[in-house]
Amino acid sequence: MAEGGKALGLRSRTLPLRVLSDAWPPTLPTCERVSLDSCGNSGQPSQAWLATLVAIDEIAHCRDENTLLRRSVELLRSNVGLERAALFLLDEAEQRLFGTWGTSANGETTDERHIAFDLGTSHRQAFAEARLGGAYWSRFRDVPLFAQTDAGTIVVGTGENVIIPIPGATRQLGLLACDWALSAAAATTDALLRATVFTRVLAPHLEKFGSPASGTNCLPPPRLTREQTQLTARTAQHLYADPNLGRGELAKRLGTTPGKLGRCFKAVFGESIRDYRNRLRLERYLALVDPQGGNLLQAALDAGFGSYAQFHRVFRQRFTCSPIEYLRERTEDGAPC
Repeated sequence: MAEGGKALGLRSRTLPLRVLSDAWPPTLPTCERVSLDSCGNSGQPSQAWLATLVAIDEIAHCRDENTLLRRSVELLRSNVGLERAALFLLDEAEQRLFGTWGTSANGETTDERHIAFDLGTSHRQAFAEARLGGAYWSRFRDVPLFAQTDAGTIVVGTGENVIIPIPGATRQLGLLACDWALSAAAATTDALLRATVFTRVLAPHLEKFGSPASGTNCLPPPRLTREQTQLTARTAQHLYADPNLGRGELAKRLGTTPGKLGRCFKAVFGESIRDYRNRLRLERYLALVDPQGGNLLQAALDAGFGSYAQFHRVFRQRFTCSPIEYLRERTEDGAPC
């Protein structure tokens, strides 16, 4: 074998550029485009993994951390194969987990940023096992399964809950929690493996948005009292029902002062009431607008903006482009975020 290698002259060396160039065929390559439909004959596993790749490509287009987290939860359900999913961020200093976006009892995406709880023994064990390698997720069988409603947290059943830690380059970033409460099914290894791969790709995006250089921060807020958490949760519920409510009217309804309400809300959500209100309006606008831009004005008014000028200013502030440019880019990329 060694002599054969010597005879062939196999050793580390620098080849001339002409030799490297001649190694490639002169004909153009056949670039294969794969779609979900083309994988029909390959079976369900091929389709499922391709759908996961599509989801991974999509999150790369998300422009801010909140959209990234919300869209990730949606894609984990629609593409990766989870029935219910929720993403939580870890504050290692406070040893607390903070909610971001989750799944309601009806299978819809729900805002869970008012949720915060202390890191438990089960979470610590899951993180420890993940650090050791091999145990990419932890299963909890016959446990209560929860959902968030306007009335608060409710138990929607009992079954299997799975925790998938999300490791960053130097620390644990949070976790993905998932269950099959709607169908009472059990988690499949293949679906959990796809979800684990998705979280590994999601992790650097979370670190990018949360780094000082990015100018944004997706880290959880500091420890808050139960009263403050409940106050901001009720504020978010009122705004979700009517994003036109001002801070003064909200404070009056909730029996507090505008100043206290504004401070509590920003501490929990990481943004002002005004910014949160505008984000809700923009999300509704994007759900209403014609992808070709045929109803720009009507969609803006239906979303709660007082005028097109106000809408255009808020839109450009958030997305650094005009609505038409954004819709054109989204249509070309095929990515809704």
